[in-house]
Amino acid sequence: MALSVPGRAASLEAEGADVLGKRLPDWGALRFVDAPVHRKPADYKGKVVLIRFWTDQCPYCRASAPVLSSWGDEYRDQGLVVIDIYHPKPPHAVSDDAVRAYAKRIGMRGTLAVDENWAALDKLWLRGQDRAYTSASLLVDREGIVRAVHRGGYLSQDGSDDDRRQAQAFERSLRTLMTNDRM
Repeated sequence: MALSVPGRAASLEAEGADVLGKRLPDWGALRFVDAPVHRKPADYKGKVVLIRFWTDQCPYCRASAPVLSSWGDEYRDQGLVVIDIYHPKPPHAVSDDAVRAYAKRIGMRGTLAVDENWAALDKLWLRGQDRAYTSASLLVDREGIVRAVHRGGYLSQDGSDDDRRQAQAFERSLRTLMTNDRM
């Protein structure tokens, strides 16, 4: 039986509200594994972008990879781009080949990027706050506005009832955005 911490559910529910409805900030020197190595959010204008921060030893990321990959497959022709941003724990230098191997091992099949020093993670998600998870997901519309946030943890049917509810809400947002936001 899970213990309930008073006030924690409300704080998790609100976690990420500070980025909703705002333009996705420039992620700085984020390194993409495949060419072009340097891209910016404006390069994805006209596309719906799903960003997932992940790391190789994370059980939440491993459980979420099949869901992210299936969404990428299902909606690619409608303009969805899944960007899987690897952030090593603790922050350290990592080769593109290592990131490719980690992604293959856990099933991440989106566009791979590397955030060795967590600068993009901090700019887009942490924002100087002590968040519950670093494995968060952001859903960005075709104009670059963040429309949904998954605060981290399982983006799948694994985990607690709250994890499943959060994942289902994020999926509804994705489906609505893909259905209602076509060019």
